[in-house]
Amino acid sequence: QGTFQGGTYDAFVTKLSTSASNDTDGDGIPDGGDNCPFVYNPDQLDSDGDGVGNVCDTGTFFDVSSDTTMGNIYFIKRADLDRDNYMDVVYSGNNADSLFIAYGKADGTLETPYGYALDMTEIKGADIDINFINKDTLLDIVARTTSNIYTLINNGDRTFTVNSMSLTMFLSPPDIENDSAYPSLSTGFFNDDQLLDLIVSKHTILFGNGNGNFPSTLTLPFDFDAVDVSDFNKDGYDDIVVTIDDSAKIYLNDGTGSMLESAALKIAYRSYDVTSVISDIDLNLDNKSDFITLTGLLSGVNDTSLLVIALGDGNGGISSYDTITVFGSALNFVVSDADKDGVLDIQLVNQSTSSMEIYYGDGRYRVPSII
Repeated sequence: QGTFQGGTYDAFVTKLSTSASNDTDGDGIPDGGDNCPFVYNPDQLDSDGDGVGNVCDTGTFFDVSSDTTMGNIYFIKRADLDRDNYMDVVYSGNNADSLFIAYGKADGTLETPYGYALDMTEIKGADIDINFINKDTLLDIVARTTSNIYTLINNGDRTFTVNSMSLTMFLSPPDIENDSAYPSLSTGFFNDDQLLDLIVSKHTILFGNGNGNFPSTLTLPFDFDAVDVSDFNKDGYDDIVVTIDDSAKIYLNDGTGSMLESAALKIAYRSYDVTSVISDIDLNLDNKSDFITLTGLLSGVNDTSLLVIALGDGNGGISSYDTITVFGSALNFVVSDADKDGVLDIQLVNQSTSSMEIYYGDGRYRVPSII
């Protein structure tokens, strides 16, 4: 059985395999005795005792593993920023006023994180996105705090040209004071000029000019706490999914940045406590965009958090959904293929248990249709 190694600023998930005859999935269990011979599952977990491993059981989409480590991390992204073909990790912490980058090394480990203070104040807890903000071929960084937006234009030599914008330019002081404890932003193409734009909580689209600046804005007629971007109806325009109060809502873009609500789903907790959302993912391999929300509470020894998994119907609606209860206060999560079996998994941080929990997907997610 593999373990998860972590530290104060990194976490690694390693797939362990052994070479054995008639071991199709390489998990060290011969096919004849493997309860899921085509999917890597060295632990052979079979919670319902039906002879089919959890990762292949149609009634079980996720299994959980945990790693008891703690770190000074709030928001985290990964990308190859210096184009050396090694993945780098970008994160903001909850203690230090800085953005940190841990550059990847050839052996698969990370260099000691470097703090980019960048003359930024109150940068801790900043939400982060990575994309091509200007017209070159280098990935850039954008960070959003409760009071400012910072664009870090990549110079290609591990340095960045920094631009900043105060949120007071388009938000009144009462909005800033009452903003969520966890700011949110995402990048997308919201009009037809093919230049990358931003959307930031609580209600603003910033249209990019291709040079790393955002000279014009659009105030949306609704507020939200967390936001992510995907083309939910496959019309070529980026749409959004947001969380607000106790709901997640999909808004479809008409190609100008104007948004029309197309679907809503209750996600239990009031989202100004703790909430995050990830979209532009395909959990059941049907080529339709799905999304996951995480909501919970900030404090309390008996708190629970909730993952809501929503499958898109390809037309801007939700075909089905399910929930996973997390016992503890979960702060943030990512969706990636942690065990490299070709399907997406969920990884989250549980503050109450000081652990990273991983929920493994089987790529065949099925839940009852919404009635």
